[in-house]
Amino acid sequence: MVKDKRLLPCNKNVSKKILIKRLKELLPEIMKRTDSHMWIITGNEKHLDPIMPTLLPDDIDLGRLTIMVFCFHNGKFERHIIS
Repeated sequence: MVKDKRLLPCNKNVSKKILIKRLKELLPEIMKRTDSHMWIITGNEKHLDPIMPTLLPDDIDLGRLTIMVFCFHNGKFERHIIS
């Protein structure tokens, strides 16, 4: 099997860096463009929203009820996870 040298190795450090960049830069920009002031995602252990695993690092344990809130407060972008 020949490995493509252009591909990044899939490891937790690379994944976490990409996730952080997405949450700090991309998500706030998308919310501004779409004039969204708040985004709430809810789920419980048996019925997670499909987007939830793409917004959390692998080492976060999802509890019985998890609520994620992304919002602009006084012009500042904030992220909250309630579990």
